[in-house]
Amino acid sequence: GGWRRARVPRTLADTAGVPRGAARLEVIPLKTIVGTLEPTIMFDAAFRPASELVRARWERIALAHRRAVSLPPITVLRGEDGYYVIDGRHRVSVAVALEAAMTEHEADRTTSVTRAPAPA
Repeated sequence: GGWRRARVPRTLADTAGVPRGAARLEVIPLKTIVGTLEPTIMFDAAFRPASELVRARWERIALAHRRAVSLPPITVLRGEDGYYVIDGRHRVSVAVALEAAMTEHEADRTTSVTRAPAPA
């Protein structure tokens, strides 16, 4: 079969037991944001709006971005394959659409999510 574009962002399946630490502010490349912590149908897998319900908020954030208005950092959790958005899907969507190169985020002090080894 051919490659098919994912309809919604990936989710980080198991965050139970992930140690939570103090948040720190970092700058990460947008391309390292691979999904969301919770499922959403409001954005597609590339964080493009997939619903008219996000239009008003998306447009306000885009206008603020274009006017260089400071917005709060997004909050992410790092997984083995990249970062998952906890808070800030609209801001990520706008940044992707405006081709911003980097975005700030608050990251947990733990830098990766480890998965339990597969049973032998």
